[in-house]
Amino acid sequence: MNPYIAHLIGDFLLQNEWMAMNKRKSAWACFIHVLIYLLPMLFTSLNEWQLLFIGVTHFLQDHTDFVFWWMRAYKRVPEQHWGVIPLLVDQGFHFLAIEIALYVGNLLA
Repeated sequence: MNPYIAHLIGDFLLQNEWMAMNKRKSAWACFIHVLIYLLPMLFTSLNEWQLLFIGVTHFLQDHTDFVFWWMRAYKRVPEQHWGVIPLLVDQGFHFLAIEIALYVGNLLA
């Protein structure tokens, strides 16, 4: 399976409302989300180190206010005009982590 498709399945189809609402305030909720998120990734060609990197970065990004910090620091758009932009930024950073894992994995192969 393509890692990007696996990401979308894990981050959207397998994430329930409890995870989505609690992953930033509860490490446990975020940990459960990441474990379930990684299930489709097991059907990709990613090795255990790539999966660990993707899982850790996913946890750190989802459990913190990283996206909102980045939006405030770099986009400098008033929050009332953000709309769907934080979701797109969030997905962009998740895709970047997957791309880094793939790139480093190819270098080490």
